[in-house]
Amino acid sequence: MKDINVLERIGQTIRTHRLEKGWSQEQLSEKSGVDRSFLGKIERGEVNVSVLTLCDIAKALSVNFQTLINSQHEA
Repeated sequence: MKDINVLERIGQTIRTHRLEKGWSQEQLSEKSGVDRSFLGKIERGEVNVSVLTLCDIAKALSVNFQTLINSQHEA
């Protein structure tokens, strides 16, 4: 069974890093190449995002991939 909490934690981590930079979802979308509506679903933990997409987001946020997947944020 899929642990939805993992997806929610990853999404929250992305949102936190995005907001720390003062970026909108649209700005992160442009910098990462990830569709804005899909990015919103990722941040809400609604989709099982691919490793490659997470790498694109991490690069845009100037964090390493492990930062996104090893988050200890509560969903």
